[in-house]
Amino acid sequence: MPKRSQSNPDQPSGEVRRDVRSRWLKGSSPNPKGRPPKTIFKDYSPSDARQFANTQIELVVSGQPEKTDRRAVLHSKMFETAMSGKVSQQRYLMSLFEKSDANLAELRNQYDQLLHAWIIDNPEFRNLDDSLTSKQRHELISLASVLGHHHPDQ
Repeated sequence: MPKRSQSNPDQPSGEVRRDVRSRWLKGSSPNPKGRPPKTIFKDYSPSDARQFANTQIELVVSGQPEKTDRRAVLHSKMFETAMSGKVSQQRYLMSLFEKSDANLAELRNQYDQLLHAWIIDNPEFRNLDDSLTSKQRHELISLASVLGHHHPDQ
């Protein structure tokens, strides 16, 4: 079999030229304009992602129709693939768990500092309604609810 190349006079002029390993020779690609440029979606905004995530869809779960948002479906699928052994999903979930644990530890620390400053170490403290401002009460109650604590009066 003769070597096809630019210098092969036996090769018809309309045939695309290739080297011995059947690779295209320079300047002889069947697509002279080259690969088309990638199209990038430039009109993307964060609200598009929020809208996509919060769109309600209907699924059939165990034979029953169930309405949920796409975010919940994607989380469920991510947990499912992690549990089936996909290591990249397991690593991603572990990083999410670690961030969540760090955030909760920071909130717990903040809650404890406020509790000590406003209640425990305050000799004038009588009860939440008399001793704390509404802003302080709101902050403590908000932190407590996030952390799963109960209101100190309960």
